[in-house]
Amino acid sequence: MTYYDILNVAEDVTLKEIKQSYHKLSRKYHPDKNNGDDTMFKKISEAYEVLSDHEKRRQYDFQLKPMDTMMFRSQLNINIQSMFQNMDRLFSNNISSESVSISTIIENGVKKTKKVTTKDGVKKG
Repeated sequence: MTYYDILNVAEDVTLKEIKQSYHKLSRKYHPDKNNGDDTMFKKISEAYEVLSDHEKRRQYDFQLKPMDTMMFRSQLNINIQSMFQNMDRLFSNNISSESVSISTIIENGVKKTKKVTTKDGVKKG
């Protein structure tokens, strides 16, 4: 059961609505009134303490729904694992082990540029 459930409010509730629900429920379950329920009153108070404080509420919401599900997956419907598997397939078939390097040296005052091509670590031509 979440703090939102305890206070009978939706997750997108305003601070004003949180306060209204808290006051209504705390009167109903207060241990000194109407055969109140001490355990429920403590849960209501704890829920209010967290949800009425902006920073505590942000941290609590993040614990309920980590960022990748809160911000990205629900809006973009991305399966991150399959995305990386697809990238592996894409690049594993297209990676070439051929490389080209150019070196420049000065020998007896003359500048010489040389192109060296290797494939699988072996010099070509």
